[in-house]
Amino acid sequence: MRILTLNIQNYQDEVAPWHERRERICRLIKSLNPDVIALQAVRHDPAVEPVHQAEQLQQQLTDYPHSFWQGTTPHSTSSWDGSQFCRGCLLPIHPKCFC
Repeated sequence: MRILTLNIQNYQDEVAPWHERRERICRLIKSLNPDVIALQAVRHDPAVEPVHQAEQLQQQLTDYPHSFWQGTTPHSTSSWDGSQFCRGCLLPIHPKCFC
């Protein structure tokens, strides 16, 4: 089993804007072809993007139909999460588990 862990640095634009990094991240994941992906510093901030970063990535990573994300640091208008994607459902059944 191949596992990839990656800190996507939420919406920080120090290297490149999120929409560019999102494409790079997807290309990297597809090229490495892991069975399980664990992401850190995933964020949902409706003031920046209406769709959660994990959902944006999953829309492009169609080989990973199973996903789970858990909020870790709630803010007044946004949350910081950890996310997992996998080819087979290795995750516990949970309200935020889309298996």
